[in-house]
Amino acid sequence: MAKAAPGSVNYGSSGNGTSAHLGAALFAQRADIKVTHVPYRGAAPAVQDLLGGQIQFMFLDMSSALAQIKTGKLRALAVAPANRFAGLPDVPTVAEQGYPGFNVHGWYGLFARSGTPAPIVQALYTEVKKALASTEIRELFQNYGIEAGGMPPEDYTEIVRKDLAMWKRTVDQLQITLQ
Repeated sequence: MAKAAPGSVNYGSSGNGTSAHLGAALFAQRADIKVTHVPYRGAAPAVQDLLGGQIQFMFLDMSSALAQIKTGKLRALAVAPANRFAGLPDVPTVAEQGYPGFNVHGWYGLFARSGTPAPIVQALYTEVKKALASTEIRELFQNYGIEAGGMPPEDYTEIVRKDLAMWKRTVDQLQITLQ
């Protein structure tokens, strides 16, 4: 549809500069389509307009989409991370649908002030890892569309650095502004 009528397809996001905005812009570039970004003040109003047909698609975090998908109000076309989501095993990745290397993912993390002593950071990591290993927490996260992870602080720091660099390149390359 977007290739047949460039610029006629609108995509929503939870706001300018959000991962939903940048993920869809990156997808549009990779798919070589011209689409119009419609920023909203949060995911909820964007989802309402998606349900109402005012926008045609959006990238949405699983915790905001899962309930609507399960009730059949939204249709999941793809997941953006490199791997399929365990909660929706039949939904392919963007990469599996012809866009190799596409890997846009969100993450939640625990941060401490710069300079926090290493033993305190390690103690926090140990306790968080213990909590994330519990069946109760894993099931709770799964119900919200979140896959519980937990990685050593140095690995997490590296993921944050890589993602920030990737998004900076994307913003620069696509000349995305917050206006």
